[in-house]
Amino acid sequence: MSGRSRINYLLLLALSLSVVSWTASVLLHMPDTPWSIYSDVVSFWYRGIYEPGERSTCVDYFFEYPPLACFIVYASISIGGDSLMNYYLSFSTLSLPAFIALGFTTYWISNRAGRGWMAPMLVLSPSLIVYGIYNFDHFFIALVTLSLIAYLSGRRSVGALLLGVSISTKLISVFLLPVYLIFSSKAEMPRTVAYAIIGAAVPLLPVIVLNPGWLSEFLRYHSTWYLENAWFVWIFGDPYSQSARTFSFVLMGYLILKSYINATDLLRSSFTVLSAFLLGSYVFTPQMLVWLVPLMPLLPLNSVALAYPILESSNVLIILSWFGNYNPLMPGSPTQIFALIRAVALAYLYVTVMEPRLLERLSSKIFQRPRIWGS
Repeated sequence: MSGRSRINYLLLLALSLSVVSWTASVLLHMPDTPWSIYSDVVSFWYRGIYEPGERSTCVDYFFEYPPLACFIVYASISIGGDSLMNYYLSFSTLSLPAFIALGFTTYWISNRAGRGWMAPMLVLSPSLIVYGIYNFDHFFIALVTLSLIAYLSGRRSVGALLLGVSISTKLISVFLLPVYLIFSSKAEMPRTVAYAIIGAAVPLLPVIVLNPGWLSEFLRYHSTWYLENAWFVWIFGDPYSQSARTFSFVLMGYLILKSYINATDLLRSSFTVLSAFLLGSYVFTPQMLVWLVPLMPLLPLNSVALAYPILESSNVLIILSWFGNYNPLMPGSPTQIFALIRAVALAYLYVTVMEPRLLERLSSKIFQRPRIWGS
């Protein structure tokens, strides 16, 4: 079999398994089934997003997600009508292109790293299945990785435009824009910023024009959120601690700035910025880990083999342990134990990229042969 045939086979396999992953996620969260587990997508319905008169998400009532997420929900309601199942299936159908795009981008990144064989396994990631038809993170990371690929392939304007669109899905990709600029020429920088602004503005402007108060309400809502699965709840002991949130901003800013300073290439630096945000944020919901799945082939293989299974299993256990006879936000609860384990695994992967020599020195000290007296 030629190398080209093998590569095409792996791509086809990754795309096929992305559809399998999508199907499994759809079935796992299917409402009104005995096996169904919690999904934000279903919970939106019970919050009253559908009412006769076709009210528009983010325009006629507040919805705590950026504009593109509002449009996805509105489209799902418009297509599905007044039935929860039809709404859910409409959302799931709109999600299928994002899953297929992730199959392609995961393969592309894996192949660029010389590890095309990783793509079929990663698209079957437990987090992608459990947290796929769950929120909007699969749309977000599909847009981000398509943006990265377009930018690296020389289509800089398309890449910047897609990055802007991803901002209107999850605001975190604002922190990726400086990474794009670091690896752009001075002549390319203004165009990159302009296209990113255009990509973000196209979904945002209709919402702002039709509902001028949406942005202030959006910022106020998220600025008052509590600690959710942040590892440092174990330090402060209170998920509603203002000091913990201040600590979060300082830590996040430091780690992201360090990622910029130590930037080596666009893909790895995107991984470190996203990881820095997750490690420093006072909100680290389990679906956010989906952001990192396509970027795993960029990391040292031994580190991935060691930490990734721990990262995935602890992340899935967060939702499975959420609805117990305890407060899942409090340190000491099973949920926060799993969140802490996840944070340790992610921190290890982050350090393998940012400070590989530090790990080598620590390993040599831990595993060095003990000196025998007199030898």
